[in-house]
Amino acid sequence: MTGAPIALYFAVNDSVMGGEISSGAAEKAEIILAVRAMDKIRKIEVIKNGSVIQLFQDLESPEFDTALEDRQYDRTQNSYYCVRITQEDGEMAWSSPVFFVRD
Repeated sequence: MTGAPIALYFAVNDSVMGGEISSGAAEKAEIILAVRAMDKIRKIEVIKNGSVIQLFQDLESPEFDTALEDRQYDRTQNSYYCVRITQEDGEMAWSSPVFFVRD
């Protein structure tokens, strides 16, 4: 996080930031995201294995909530998810990853 106090809740399959999930036991990857920023949100990037899989941009509010599913989830692969938020003023916050580990 930069200097702005941006509140971020990020979970995948109810496992919060820094968590580890057995990919063999998970049928899908459900992502929950809640952001409370100090300025309008320029963009929110949901990242899987280093690539942006969902982009929300030019939001007119400093608050954002969503739930989504990664339709490309593959339970046979190791993977990780994280989120990066950029406010209109350039301040940023990012989550720790949630890891899916193959059994």
